[in-house]
Amino acid sequence: MDNSTEASSSIFGWQFQISASIYLMIKYFGRFEKMKLESKEEDIEITLENNKKIYAQAKSKQRPLDGNDGHSTKLNEALRTLSSKRKQDAEKLYYVNNLEPNPLNSGTNEFNDLTILDYYDLTQESKQKIDNQLHNLNVSDFDKNKFSILKIPYYGNDKTQRQKYIDKQVAQFLISLNYSENFSKNLVEIWESEFLHNATIPNNEVYIKKDDVIWTMVVLKLKNEKSIDYNKDYGVDEEQFYMAVEKYEKIINYKEGNFSMVNKITYLHDNYIKQNTDKLIMDFINDNINELFEIIFDKSANNETDLIEITCTKIITRLILLRKQMFKNIVKGANSYGD
Repeated sequence: MDNSTEASSSIFGWQFQISASIYLMIKYFGRFEKMKLESKEEDIEITLENNKKIYAQAKSKQRPLDGNDGHSTKLNEALRTLSSKRKQDAEKLYYVNNLEPNPLNSGTNEFNDLTILDYYDLTQESKQKIDNQLHNLNVSDFDKNKFSILKIPYYGNDKTQRQKYIDKQVAQFLISLNYSENFSKNLVEIWESEFLHNATIPNNEVYIKKDDVIWTMVVLKLKNEKSIDYNKDYGVDEEQFYMAVEKYEKIINYKEGNFSMVNKITYLHDNYIKQNTDKLIMDFINDNINELFEIIFDKSANNETDLIEITCTKIITRLILLRKQMFKNIVKGANSYGD
């Protein structure tokens, strides 16, 4: 095998591992807390809210339809790692692969399209393949009740074809949160970049956190729906208003989707409304402008504070509060999704 072929196969393996991690993250999203790719123990390590973990080994072939060479070797490698330490905190142990037609090469036909099967759901022939590998590894205490095989059809030169099962799952997830399907491609591309970055960081404490995943989704929707229109209630003339929009457009795009900032502003607004039930959003903004300015710009306002920065504070706060219910609906829906 020449170097270019080896490099191509390696890149394909990374792509499959990232796609597998996206699939498993969404499958458990309601209970998902954080995830690490290329952790000290496994290819994919997902921590759930109950502190239990999903451990997964991802094995792939760039051209899985060319034959079953290497199926047994990949199963052996996956079981060796999954059984290498006593994983008392494991809820599930996954062997994720794209091997066709039967990743166990047991001559049976229980693996069709995308398939998830627990050990005890397999045919006797397939279970025997696993048992033989565990015997060869001298493993006698592997918890088969926790072991599942996830086969994801993933091959072809066309990326849309290769990722169709991943894209379908992401689209179903987003539709459940009242997104349209056209968000799916952009979100997958963002996740691919972020997950690859995580996989290249050797520090096992650097996780992909649920809050960050949710707020990536929020920002994506905000950018698609956002409209910043002039209103005289901002307290500046129209020219100054659009100067603020132009000068701080990048800040606005980032700040309004910041998890901590959104929470602080919505919390402040909720308390304000309890005591001022007849007040509108702009009343709240004008009455709390100094505190809002400090939240957004991380500094105190003073007599020399630029009017443009004050206007930017008002724009960002108004955008957040107009979409406050949207934020809550996304978080609520995401937290109740999946297994």
